[in-house]
Amino acid sequence: MTDPLASEDNIVLMRAAGAHVIQVDERDESGGYLGTRIRCIEEHLKADPELIWTNQYANTAGPRVHADRTAQEILREFDSVDYLFVGTGTTGTLMGCLDRFRKQSPHTRVIAVDAYGSVTFGFPPARRHLPGLGTSRRPGLRDLDENQPDEVIRLKEADAIRACRHLAIHRGVFVGASTGAVVAAMLQRERDFPPGATLVAVSPDMGDRYARTVYDEDWVLQNYGADVDTGVILPDAETIRDGNG
Repeated sequence: MTDPLASEDNIVLMRAAGAHVIQVDERDESGGYLGTRIRCIEEHLKADPELIWTNQYANTAGPRVHADRTAQEILREFDSVDYLFVGTGTTGTLMGCLDRFRKQSPHTRVIAVDAYGSVTFGFPPARRHLPGLGTSRRPGLRDLDENQPDEVIRLKEADAIRACRHLAIHRGVFVGASTGAVVAAMLQRERDFPPGATLVAVSPDMGDRYARTVYDEDWVLQNYGADVDTGVILPDAETIRDGNG
């Protein structure tokens, strides 16, 4: 089940793996497609009881595996982590990291990176063009209500694109939009970090699936109305401190 925001490359790969791809085109109440996709999935599940949906939006196995693997790997690699930046989509990575770091490294400030227009942290919905970061429906992993990150940084999609392009041109690193958003958030906060602080960013995606969007000049012009300057990567972001929203 997919929608018009899905990468053509992802759709090709799914079909190559034998998947029957269904694309919805009706936006949901929040202006996105997630609600429409889920309703369509539920209809298919009712029609065919042999279908199985792993449901990454509410499956507690997601946070658990990130607590046991992603967070543990970070803790093994670094003697001490002062700031951990995590992008939010289904919030599985964030919830898993929060759980592990609260137990084993409580001094670490866990910073969630979200997109303007996402409703994850209770903000008003707005139309978005990039998949992966943010959502048009509150995540089903409800522990997010009780286990809040220390800070939430909300970014415009143009900031993520700007960071992606900067990394590609100046560092030779080809990353995806969610990674670009996390990097942009770190840059937005860089003046706040004390000397010698250890910062870790979770990079969830590479750039190959974004060649026709983030790295396509025509696509950027069509969706954002102006070229994204690759020479400046100071995001116009909003920071919500102490997880209060």
